[in-house]
Amino acid sequence: MNIFNNKVYHCFGTEKSFNVSIEEAARMIEVSQIKKIPINTHAIDTVNSWKDLPIGYGDATWNKVSEVIELTECEPVWNINLAHTTEEAIERVQKVTRLGGVRNIKLEVLDEENKWVQNAQVLEATKLLRQEGYNIWPLIRPEFAIFKELSQMGIELIRIQGSAISSGKGISDEFRDIFKQIIKFKKCPVMLDGGIGGIQDVEQIFNLGFDYVLVNSCLFKEGKS
Repeated sequence: MNIFNNKVYHCFGTEKSFNVSIEEAARMIEVSQIKKIPINTHAIDTVNSWKDLPIGYGDATWNKVSEVIELTECEPVWNINLAHTTEEAIERVQKVTRLGGVRNIKLEVLDEENKWVQNAQVLEATKLLRQEGYNIWPLIRPEFAIFKELSQMGIELIRIQGSAISSGKGISDEFRDIFKQIIKFKKCPVMLDGGIGGIQDVEQIFNLGFDYVLVNSCLFKEGKS
C-alpha cells in the first residue's frame, strides 16, 4: 500500500522552531514533491475556511502558498497538533472536517511538554473517530500491545515515535526490541515520526524495515538549510 508518493514525509516546523514563511513552505513542497500537505489545526477557532489554517506555525496557509506554487494535485491532511486530551483531539477533528470534509487525520494526543504521546488517549480517540468513519493515522509511543490493537482495527498507517519529539535522538536504545516486534508483526505501513536527528537516522530506520519516515524539527536546526 503506497500512501505517499515518496518514502520521506515532512512537516513545516514546530511550535518552538523557526516559523516557516510562505515562500519557504512553497519551496519545501517543490523540493520534496509531497502531495499530502499537513495542515495544522491548533488555530481552528480563528478561521472560517480550512484554507486559512497554518501550514506550520508562521504565515503560510494553503491559500497563500497556492499563490506561489500550484497545489491542484495536492490534498490536505488534517494535523491534530498540540492536542492534550482525547476530547480536544476529537473536537478538533470534527471542527476541521466540517470545514473541509472527511479526509486523512494525522492524530496525536501529547503530554503537557509536547514530547511524548499519551497512548491510552490516542487509542481511545482512534476508536471513537473510526466509528464515525474517519481515516486515522495515529501517532504512538513505542508499545507493542497498543500497536497490535491498532493494527487489528484496520488502520491505514501507524506512526511511531523513535524518541522524544524534537529531541533529534533517533531511535532510543530502549525501543529497539519493541521495533523488531513491530516490524515483524506489522499489517499496515509504519512511519517513524518523532526524534529524527539527521540522514543517518533516516537510513537506519529504513534498514530496520519502516515504510516511511517523517522529518521536521531537524530541518530547522541552526546551520541547516
